[in-house]
Amino acid sequence: MSRNLCSPVDVRMWLSDSGIKVTPEMDLGEDSDLLIGVTSPFRFGLIQMASRRFEIECGRAIDFCVSQSIVISGNGGNLLELPVNNLPIVTLLGITLEGSVLDVGEIFVEDAEAGIIRRKFSPTSGFFFYGEPLAPGVTSRFDMPRFPKGAGNIQVTYTWGFADSTGTQFLSPAPVVEAVSKNVAANLLYMDPATAGRGRGAVSESIGYISKNFGQWRYKGLLDKWDRDWERIVNMYRLGV
Repeated sequence: MSRNLCSPVDVRMWLSDSGIKVTPEMDLGEDSDLLIGVTSPFRFGLIQMASRRFEIECGRAIDFCVSQSIVISGNGGNLLELPVNNLPIVTLLGITLEGSVLDVGEIFVEDAEAGIIRRKFSPTSGFFFYGEPLAPGVTSRFDMPRFPKGAGNIQVTYTWGFADSTGTQFLSPAPVVEAVSKNVAANLLYMDPATAGRGRGAVSESIGYISKNFGQWRYKGLLDKWDRDWERIVNMYRLGV
C-alpha cells in the first residue's frame, strides 16, 4: 500500500521557512483533516493526493518492503540483476548458489537503484586492485568470479525500498519529502481558506483572507520556484531516466 510521503509538520516547516505564519491547527485539529484526510472514502487529504501524484509522475512506488527471498536463474556472468520492483536494494541478507551458501560479504551492490549485484574480485571491492587480496575461490585477477549459469539455481534474500539508517523502517527520502511538502503548501496558498479551512485556513492567520487570485499574485515567485523544485525532484526519481 502506498504511503503519505510527508507529514503536516513538514508542510508547516516549508511555509514557516518561507515567512508564512501558520495556525497550530495545521498539526492537530480540523486543518489536519485537510492535509491527511479522513476515513471517508470520498475525502482525500492534500498530502495523500500530492503523494500519489508524485508516484504517478515518477512511474514508481516510494515504499519499503522489509525483506524478500527470490529464486532466479544464474547467467554465468559476473553481474546479476535482482527484481527490485522499481525500488533500490537496501541490504543483502543472504545468497545461495546451487545449494551452497555464499558469504554476502563477497557480493558488491553495483547499482542499488537497478538491483544489480556483482561478485567481488577481492573482499574489499567489486573490482580487482593491485595489492588487494582476492576473494575466496578467485585464483588470479584474470579469474572472474561468476554466478553459475542454470535454471533457478540462485536464491537471494534482501530488503528493498527506501529505509532509515538501520534498514528496518521506511523513510521517505529527503528530496521526496521536500517536493511533496512544497506541493501541499502551494495548494494551501492557492485555496480559499474560508472554504478549505472551514473559516480558519492553515495560512489565514498571518495574511488574512486569501482568494485564489491573491494567493497566486502575492506568492507568485515562491510558487514558481516550488514548481521548478517539483519537476527537478520528480526527474531524480522518475523510472527509466
